Amino acid sequence: MVTTTAPTTGKDGLGTTIKMGNGASPEVFSQIANVVTLDGPGETMATIDATHLLSPGFYMEKVAGLLDGGQVTLMLQFDPAQPTHNLAIGLKHKLSGRILTNFIIDFSLTGLMGDNTIAFSAFVTNLGKSVAVGKLVEQAVTLMLSGPTTWAPAA
Repeated sequence: MVTTTAPTTGKDGLGTTIKMGNGASPEVFSQIANVVTLDGPGETMATIDATHLLSPGFYMEKVAGLLDGGQVTLMLQFDPAQPTHNLAIGLKHKLSGRILTNFIIDFSLTGLMGDNTIAFSAFVTNLGKSVAVGKLVEQAVTLMLSGPTTWAPAA
């Protein structure tokens, strides 16, 4: 048996950014400061039970349902002096104001080619702080997507 191998084409995540829109026209996007980790979006598709009394082989049948953009979670080093973190215009403002906001995740600095940005609209649904001796103050952020994601080359 011959085993073939190929070098990885994976890229380091260092350089990935997430930017938050200000809602103006034209919209201006600001990089969210001090992001340490970023997970998502976790897109899913619901299924609808379509089983009936004559479904073949005693198996349930499904049909495609609605798509869900899921959520994006961030961990950041919290600094309320940063405009993207503060109450006036930052993540806290978006949460408190219940504001649907445009975001862009940009992978272009990681060396990913092609469609290397993900644009989406989301609500900020969680801002949780973590404080411990000998560690930086952190903030967990959850963005709940509303509508589709759009993949495109970086501008």
